[in-house]
Amino acid sequence: GIIEAVEKAGGRMIYPRSNADWVDVPVPRGQRLKKAVIVRRALENDVLINVPIVKQHDSTRLTCTMKNLMGFNSDNGSWHRSDDYLEHAIADLSSAVVPKLSVVDAITILTENGPFGPGRTASPRQVVAGTNMVSVDAYCCRFLNLEPKEVGHLRLAADMGLGEMDVSRLKVAEARV
Repeated sequence: GIIEAVEKAGGRMIYPRSNADWVDVPVPRGQRLKKAVIVRRALENDVLINVPIVKQHDSTRLTCTMKNLMGFNSDNGSWHRSDDYLEHAIADLSSAVVPKLSVVDAITILTENGPFGPGRTASPRQVVAGTNMVSVDAYCCRFLNLEPKEVGHLRLAADMGLGEMDVSRLKVAEARV
């Protein structure tokens, strides 16, 4: 229903259709991923806002802000050569594509058999927003009863200096609406 919701709100979906819609991006801090081919519009914008859902993932344990960036990459299939490579590629890409804001949908989440399901769901009924993907993902681990250190790409990204994954060190504000 995302296409209908976008159009109802007055927006339009744009899809990459030709080579001109992609751009080679160096990943200078990348440990495994040294370059990536990314959707041009992801980099050529005034503000990039990442709006993922949180869910369980059989390979990475968590899908959230950092893993959501895979959608900008032209060759996701090659990232699945091993779980270790996938974790590194996610962390590496997170150093090259950096949204100004991430808004995570944790209203209803998939808690098993992710990323595709079917599986058990839970309803945290929460939305989490922040400006640092590592910190937001670390905070969202709670919804899957994970410790952030259990998620490989979070550990790697934190080691790269991309953000704080120790939730006790984060400044968190909560609001009920």
